[in-house]
Amino acid sequence: HALETLAQVTDVVLDKTGTLTLGRFSVASVDVFGSMDAGQCLALAAAMEEGSTHPVGLALMAAAREAGLSAPDIQGARHVPGQGVQACFAGAAIRLGSQCFAAGARDPARLSSLADGQDEASGAIATQVWLAGDAGPLARFVLRDAPREDSHETVRALQAMGRRVHLVSGDDARTVEAWAADFGIRSCAGGVSPEGKKDYVARLQSRGAVVLAVGDGINDAPQLGLAQVSMAVAAGTPLARASADVILNGHGILGVAHALRTARRARRVMRQNLGWALAYNLSFIPLA
Repeated sequence: HALETLAQVTDVVLDKTGTLTLGRFSVASVDVFGSMDAGQCLALAAAMEEGSTHPVGLALMAAAREAGLSAPDIQGARHVPGQGVQACFAGAAIRLGSQCFAAGARDPARLSSLADGQDEASGAIATQVWLAGDAGPLARFVLRDAPREDSHETVRALQAMGRRVHLVSGDDARTVEAWAADFGIRSCAGGVSPEGKKDYVARLQSRGAVVLAVGDGINDAPQLGLAQVSMAVAAGTPLARASADVILNGHGILGVAHALRTARRARRVMRQNLGWALAYNLSFIPLA
């Protein structure tokens, strides 16, 4: 199934964090907007991410440990797949995650204006994680990631084969657009939930596309399951690997392009073999 479908792929939908990029974040800066200082905000964010295996959560916890910060007392921490974490601190609801998720029902325009005012300093290609409470935004964490060494080569190879490449991520839309421009990908979407990723694939399929989805996280599982054929990074989550048809071993993703080439060669050889068999049977059976 995988080889036959890979040979027919028209569109490749790629995740960003952990797929095109290494997913090994480091906290570059902390911008504070409320009454709490940077250390308090970082400690609070790390406490909310306690036990998380997401690259962003690991980066926040590592930064708090390095700074020697003690974890504050939070209650009811709950992870929302593809969005962030919500909890209760000092009797108030707090959210940590994407800009839209952190804003919730409160003043998303203010977060947007704060982001616009500081994007030039932080660099749009950095990943932004927002911490907000009932009173409004508390802090923005700017995290740096790096592309996998073969990501640019993989995208160029797919485009050279005539495949349409899409970058779909739960990260902030501006961050995703900046990464897409860096990779030379024209079709991109940011701030997309797991169900939104699935809907993105469904829209492509409704237009007749044969979709290959590539991802590594829990939030990629819905699109991996819906796509006609899917690949998961070996270092990804067990759910992503279980949802995929193909596992990419090693540290890079150039295997995506290799798999497509191999599938096309395999289909060509199969057709040649069928052609020879047909010619043989049409010639020698009547003779016999």
